[in-house]
Amino acid sequence: MRKGWMIAIIALLLLIVGIIVGIYVFKINQTQDSNMLDDKQLAKQQKEETQEKLEEANSQLEYVQTEMSNTLVQIQELDDKIRQYEQENTDLLSKLQELETSITETTEKLETVTQEYEKKSKQLEDRLVALYEAGDIAYLDVLLSANSLSDFLSLYYAMIEIAEYDNQLIDKVEQQKDEIDLAKRKLENETAEVKILKAK
Repeated sequence: MRKGWMIAIIALLLLIVGIIVGIYVFKINQTQDSNMLDDKQLAKQQKEETQEKLEEANSQLEYVQTEMSNTLVQIQELDDKIRQYEQENTDLLSKLQELETSITETTEKLETVTQEYEKKSKQLEDRLVALYEAGDIAYLDVLLSANSLSDFLSLYYAMIEIAEYDNQLIDKVEQQKDEIDLAKRKLENETAEVKILKAK
């Protein structure tokens, strides 16, 4: 019996040791499972943090790209405006040069027409003074002073030519006066336009 007891005690001890080893193994497995679980959770958490950082970086990248795109659009708009202003400036300079050339030509024409006007005006004045000094000359008296029919016709045609010349001289003086007025107005307008263009 002693042997039976011993076997029972040994069996009980083995059982207790088995239970203790089982519990210990279970705890080790549970700890390992827990550690594995903790490692998985840690890895998952790190993955989530990395994903969040990646999303934040992508968000910042999108923001920077949007800002760059907006800046490039603004640069393009400014570049277009600069080109437009340069073209307008070129057009204004061209117009200014045309006006200055026209002013020079108009001034020269005005001087020429004024000289012709003064010359014709002097001729007309001299002609009117001569007519006034001669007094009332009746055309009939001139025609009747003719000695012959051919002399009469010559005097008649001469009087017609003188009258036509006088009329042409008067018309020419009036025309030149109108040209002078027109040239002066044109010159004033162009000079004013040049001042406006230079102010721009």
